Amino acid sequence: MTTIAAVARDGQVWMAADSATNVYDRPIFDGARKIRRINASGREFLLGCCGAGGMADVMGYRLAATLAAGMGELTDLQYWAANVAWAANVLAVEAGLAENGRQDGSLLLGCAGQLWVLSEVQAIRIPDGVCALGSGEGPAMGALDILLEQGAAEAESVRRAVDVAVARDRHSQAPVYVEHLARVAT
Repeated sequence: MTTIAAVARDGQVWMAADSATNVYDRPIFDGARKIRRINASGREFLLGCCGAGGMADVMGYRLAATLAAGMGELTDLQYWAANVAWAANVLAVEAGLAENGRQDGSLLLGCAGQLWVLSEVQAIRIPDGVCALGSGEGPAMGALDILLEQGAAEAESVRRAVDVAVARDRHSQAPVYVEHLARVAT
């Protein structure tokens, strides 16, 4: 019951998500912020959360402390992303947001102009910097491809891609929220 769309380019990340959730079998509209901005281990990053309803809150409130305690500052971004995936899985399992010892859902990590899908304890880098996750992934990816090909701005592209998913996927609902992670000055 989620659609997240993201674009990473030129050291920046744009990410959008719908805001629907369920309380048991009852849909709640504008009930969830599924993108978290987190500062940890010397980095600021965006984390889009799909799956178990409590995932965004658990990650938003506990991931920074877990990363700060266990990682220090890692310079290799792929190694760092893999450590984020490991820490997120540990937190999901501890919070009961897991099935068979694996987090119930996927996460979309955006940092330093790159994207990774975090699933279980792996970080899969998205080489072209364009990704969508969740029940509305198909319509959102199609919309992203067309919008970006036609030259739409990244912020507009991710928002409109999730809007398309909301129109096509009964599990995703407006409003749509967009986050932007600017390039870090070096």
